[in-house]
Amino acid sequence: MSPAGSSSRDAVQATPAPLSGDAVQDVVVLVSLARQRGLTETDLDELVYEALNAGASRAVNGGARPELSVLDAFDAEHDRADEAAAQINNQGLEAQVEALASEFGIAAAGDLLRDGSLKQSTSQPGTDGVPGPP
Repeated sequence: MSPAGSSSRDAVQATPAPLSGDAVQDVVVLVSLARQRGLTETDLDELVYEALNAGASRAVNGGARPELSVLDAFDAEHDRADEAAAQINNQGLEAQVEALASEFGIAAAGDLLRDGSLKQSTSQPGTDGVPGPP
């Protein structure tokens, strides 16, 4: 909650920036990878919360909400991140993958989706068309 007199426009945007250009096609490939692995929206819920809250922490560390104390800024930004993550998670797998790609980058999002702790991979690393480590 913001104290009286503060404005939400002073807060850093909690929702990841929209992707453009080649990144949009890369997200399509990432969604395909997730589906090939049998991942569902439920499998990515926590990753989306973690991604947006990582962004909120960076924002607070970067001086977001200077009108608030550090603890109040932390709470405000993380509350916004939680709300945004819940909205993204409710929009389904495509929105989740796009948020992960926007927050971490295409290659890192691909690495997350390949992570064996999510589910046992059905595709072989490096053959799915998604950028990854060399």
